[in-house]
Amino acid sequence: MRLLTPYLLLVLCLSASAEDQVIPLKVDSGVIEAGRDTRIFNVPVNIRGDEHRFIWACGGWTTIRESLARDLSLPIAEDDETSGYTDASGHPMFVGRTRMPLSFGGVTQNVSMKVARDAAYNKGLAGIIGYDVASRFQWELNPDPKTPTLTLRVAGTSRPVNPLATLSLRDDADNLWISVTVRNSKVDVLLAPQLSDIQAAPDMQKAWDIETGKGFDVPSEFGLLRTRKLVGARDFVELSTEVRETGCTVMLVGDKDHPERTPGARSGLGQSFLNRFHYCVDPRIGKFWIIKKMSPTQPTTRPHA
Repeated sequence: MRLLTPYLLLVLCLSASAEDQVIPLKVDSGVIEAGRDTRIFNVPVNIRGDEHRFIWACGGWTTIRESLARDLSLPIAEDDETSGYTDASGHPMFVGRTRMPLSFGGVTQNVSMKVARDAAYNKGLAGIIGYDVASRFQWELNPDPKTPTLTLRVAGTSRPVNPLATLSLRDDADNLWISVTVRNSKVDVLLAPQLSDIQAAPDMQKAWDIETGKGFDVPSEFGLLRTRKLVGARDFVELSTEVRETGCTVMLVGDKDHPERTPGARSGLGQSFLNRFHYCVDPRIGKFWIIKKMSPTQPTTRPHA
């Protein structure tokens, strides 16, 4: 995926508003449990005059569900880039690609989107905001239990004052990567707010020596997922010497001895980790700021919308 309009045009469009754009978030899935907040958020986008809710992500492709694309009478073309991706059942994950104007954050862009095949694991999902849309903004996410918000700014124009931590990001292959250390092994993983938990692909499983996990039934394009909770003395997730988190849930995707079986699997920091912080990301200058640590999560009977 590539930027489809000049960055300068975006700056000019956004500069018309002197104030931050604060977008109330809705919970797409997930709940707040004791010590674990798995809420995945969605944001409003406008397509052909109608509002739809797309999951907020910051990397990978921007996607739209096949049924929605067809309801909108969008043209679907063949896509060589996704033709080899299959799910755990061997079915294609995508049916092609489409291009259309999409409005988000006060900016309308002509966006090329992958069209995801309707499946049980994406039931009810309208689409996902990917790198090409998200990377044009500096964005700040406050996962407040009652009123979560996403604040958008022009990338590179302002920086948080006295953050708890300032970390570097690597911008590569249409994703934002951050270094994480577990068990004295440092690996680069994706920022992945579209995931419920930390996700460990086969490469991370091997690097962190995560051999086993408790299996449970979670619908996924990669089949049954296993989970492991990092609770031992050396099982903290470290972003820096100032940021070390324990009790983190890791979802194991694929088999470390047979990584070829899940070529699309990637390791990433998901929401049960990211929602521990109020944080800000600027892709243009490659920074991840932790503004504050959220209070320990308390169980709720239902997600806050």
